[in-house]
Amino acid sequence: MLGFPTVTTTTARRVVDGNGSTVNFTTDFVFLDEDTLVVTLVDGTGVETLQTITTDYTVTGGNGNTGTVIMVTAPGATDTLVIQREEPYVQDTDLLTADPFNAITVENQFDKLCMQIQQLLDTLGRAILVDLTEEVGQANFTLPAPSAGEILVGKSDETGWENADPTTVIEVAENTITIPVVVAKGGTGNSDVPSMLKENYIVATGSAGAFVVATTPAASVLSAGQIVRWKANHSPTSQPTLNVDGLGAVNIVDAHGQLLPNGGIQSGGVYETTYDGTFWVLTGLSRPQVVRLSNVEVLTTTGTWTKPANFSHAEVEVVGPGGGSGGCATTGSIESVASGAGGGGEYGYGFFTDSDLGATVAVTVPAGGAGGAAGDNNGSDGAGATSFGTHVTAEPGGGGDGMPAGTAEFVATGGDGGTGGTGGDYHIAGGSGMPGFVTSDGGGGELVGQVSQGGHAGKGFGAGGQNQTEGTGAPGKLYGGGGGGSFLFVNESSVAGAAGARGVCIVKEYTFVDV
Repeated sequence: MLGFPTVTTTTARRVVDGNGSTVNFTTDFVFLDEDTLVVTLVDGTGVETLQTITTDYTVTGGNGNTGTVIMVTAPGATDTLVIQREEPYVQDTDLLTADPFNAITVENQFDKLCMQIQQLLDTLGRAILVDLTEEVGQANFTLPAPSAGEILVGKSDETGWENADPTTVIEVAENTITIPVVVAKGGTGNSDVPSMLKENYIVATGSAGAFVVATTPAASVLSAGQIVRWKANHSPTSQPTLNVDGLGAVNIVDAHGQLLPNGGIQSGGVYETTYDGTFWVLTGLSRPQVVRLSNVEVLTTTGTWTKPANFSHAEVEVVGPGGGSGGCATTGSIESVASGAGGGGEYGYGFFTDSDLGATVAVTVPAGGAGGAAGDNNGSDGAGATSFGTHVTAEPGGGGDGMPAGTAEFVATGGDGGTGGTGGDYHIAGGSGMPGFVTSDGGGGELVGQVSQGGHAGKGFGAGGQNQTEGTGAPGKLYGGGGGGSFLFVNESSVAGAAGARGVCIVKEYTFVDV
């Protein structure tokens, strides 16, 4: 009878990750027979499947040496293969009285005993142990069977463990297994076990966007990585902030670091915020929302714009008023007159977020410039700049010149297009009004005039007026068009110029909408 080699390895188990291609796995420990190996495949979700020899794997080696488990199918990249030695806990060697001492038989039995001890040590190494100071027999770690919806707690008399309804566990006892409380350790900052298990958030207090959250136990300092899940008690009307445990109001920002608009938080919504060292970053919410164009306000008179609820941002367009055209003097028997047309108003555009704008913004929308009085009188400039507060402005168009009667060739200058507005993202100048002019017919006879068109507003908003026949010019078109020049043939009475069109302020409002 041959003896087994001496047991020189100290383990009884090997755990190895699969890679989708490897099928040969050495045991790293000695074993006697292939039947004493237990092979388990654990998938990526933790499901364990006991493998069957020959069907799922074969074995080489053993007989007191290490060996190799050869899998029929290679474990996948998310799989783990566990190979264990389970030498039966029996003693099958019978030593007879008066028989010769057989060293090989005794050695083999010692090897089995060593293997069994290694197996027990492997199991104990993964077990829960009592503290070294516990006296033997004092601690009772017999656990009750799992019960749905209950948690494991230490008995009040400290004699063991029992299942308990979490809603009845008001105090977090020393031996209670609970959800982590300390934020830095992955908890929620709330040790109110019943509310945390039932709702998993803290109801905020506060008003007007200043949210207040109190955790138990209270945090003494804000640290990067802290997470607070809370339920809003109101919809804010201003930039929202969060004050945790009285450590100061801190702005709430979105995942891109932009200040969260007042509509970004809604009453009844549950929000998860993470402190990044400067801001509370909104990292999760229970009420998904999108931003949509909800309203377009066309403001044609001076007044006040009011920010709507759940506001996200606005696109604002302003157009300055157009200038008026000049008047024309009375004509004689061989003369015509044509006045200069008014200039078009400037166009301005601005994109503004919630934090850019107050609750209200003053809006100024001036009237167009008046036409010049009948006779050789200049038209008026538009009555001032159109403005959306100081956020974006657009300048008016200028008035066109009047034209006197006479026999000489003459040009009446058109008004300049509006330019020089401030604020916003960009501006487009208004078009200049066309000049009015008269010239000789070339044969020493009548002076012939040319009708002039008013300047268009910036971005083509309002066309300039244009007269198709003699008389007073056509007024400028809405919004911001310059007045068209007036024109007279021979022997006509004086006429006034045409008015420019008023300006306008258009606000496209985008708000948060629940989906």
